[in-house]
Amino acid sequence: MTNFLMSFLLICASYFDIKKFEVPLLIQILMFILTAITVSIKMWIVPLIIFVVICCVYNKINLIGGADIKILLILMAFFGNMFPYILFFSTLFALLFIFIKKCKMIPFVPFICIGEILCLILKNYLLI
Repeated sequence: MTNFLMSFLLICASYFDIKKFEVPLLIQILMFILTAITVSIKMWIVPLIIFVVICCVYNKINLIGGADIKILLILMAFFGNMFPYILFFSTLFALLFIFIKKCKMIPFVPFICIGEILCLILKNYLLI
């Protein structure tokens, strides 16, 4: 049930990211609350450290949006061992899209959503 709710929130975030290139803070907060309720505090340590590092780098290089970073870190805590697969598929599909469409800026949340749903479908085959 929680995976379904997270997928639903990602689909909503994808819609706004496609339309406006931004994700409403309310959706990000709901994703955070869902993760905070379902995941132990130990799962937040690594994402928190990574978040601090990425925020420091993000100030220098503007390659990925702030909402993208927050959503990725929430998913890292929420899905744990499945996260590297989600990131791999998300990046793969985004790079294919950039290569085919030859665009410089894309909404990344829809690709995160595709990666997450694909990993949930292939969960038994990925040995997660």
